[in-house]
Amino acid sequence: MAAPMGTARYGHSATRLKDGRVLVTGGNGGRTGQEDGALASAELYDPATSTWAAVAPMTDARTGHRAVLLSDDRVLVIGGALPTGQDRQSALAYCELYDPAARTWTPTGSLAEARKGHQATALPDGRVLVTGGDPVVAPDGTLDAQALAGAELYDPKTGEWTSVASMPGGGRSGHRNLLLRSGVVLVIGGTGAPELTAGYRSVVAYSPEDDAWTTIGGLGLGRFALGAVELTDNRVLVGGGVAAAGTAADSLDAVQPAGTGEVLIP
Repeated sequence: MAAPMGTARYGHSATRLKDGRVLVTGGNGGRTGQEDGALASAELYDPATSTWAAVAPMTDARTGHRAVLLSDDRVLVIGGALPTGQDRQSALAYCELYDPAARTWTPTGSLAEARKGHQATALPDGRVLVTGGDPVVAPDGTLDAQALAGAELYDPKTGEWTSVASMPGGGRSGHRNLLLRSGVVLVIGGTGAPELTAGYRSVVAYSPEDDAWTTIGGLGLGRFALGAVELTDNRVLVGGGVAAAGTAADSLDAVQPAGTGEVLIP
């Protein structure tokens, strides 16, 4: 059994570095008698010694973010949320980079849209694709109840994000991105309401070379928070997730997990 982390947390990210160590960042930390707050702390797990070591904290606390290993060994931490009280969270556009060699954090370009509930995928050419996210409050204080349809690409050479073609069929959050061996990114399932009620059957594919989306055959069962893996014969196995929750599951008085799996042919 591995040693426990120095700080209990959930909603964090875990990224395997090229040397085999694992970087854990942020998340929520319970505080007795108070509402949970986001963490800025980070830790490194060394599998050779089964121990954790605290490293420099991020420059910004966050939870529900995404972290991606770049081709130059740095880790890009993307967006997420900062709890603001009364069960509310404010989405973040701020991003930062961790350098394992120097063990330091450096700010980098911010997203064009603040995002939580999004997905991030490292592409073969070194760039990073970010898709979707939960509905967010606009600068004028209004809330668009639809999940985000926009997508952005991060270029580690410039440290900047660029908006690319939006996903067809509307926005989604709680989806799963899967980089195929062909270099195409599948975006599978998800949901679009702020209550995270019913899962989508929709599956779309993004070609980084063409900056173009293609709609492919949908899932047999709509689901979000699912798992997906590419098989050796190039098919994709999708399993688990949530089919219905909240309002969509009220008649059943429960969240409806998806216990089934299915195979896609991209």
